[in-house]
Amino acid sequence: MGRKENAEKARRILDAGIEVVITFKERMKPDGMPYLTCLAEGRPVAGASGGGYCRTGSCLGDFANLAFPDLLEKLDPKDFYGLAQPGLIDGSRGETEVEKILKAIGYDLTHRYGRAGREEYVIRKI
Repeated sequence: MGRKENAEKARRILDAGIEVVITFKERMKPDGMPYLTCLAEGRPVAGASGGGYCRTGSCLGDFANLAFPDLLEKLDPKDFYGLAQPGLIDGSRGETEVEKILKAIGYDLTHRYGRAGREEYVIRKI
């Protein structure tokens, strides 16, 4: 399955009232650049490389763009710093901004725990 299918599957789980675990794993690519992988229920949904921006927010935004396009389309970008245009989250503006947008469409994001190279969040329908 591709990232879009994995994100859509996570959405179906969320809409059934079951929480979804979002895991971030960091590793170094062979060229020495850091790479962050985002997994929803163990399946890849996004990734971000490099630095100088919020890679966690970028991955969360990419996941949300794939999982909730119909809900994001209804939001006005003027109301959210993290919305680049109608229906498109720019997660590089920060995970807090993505969290605000998720709340606005009816989902709650909670940081569960973190340790070197691995972070875990839980997303659930409000």
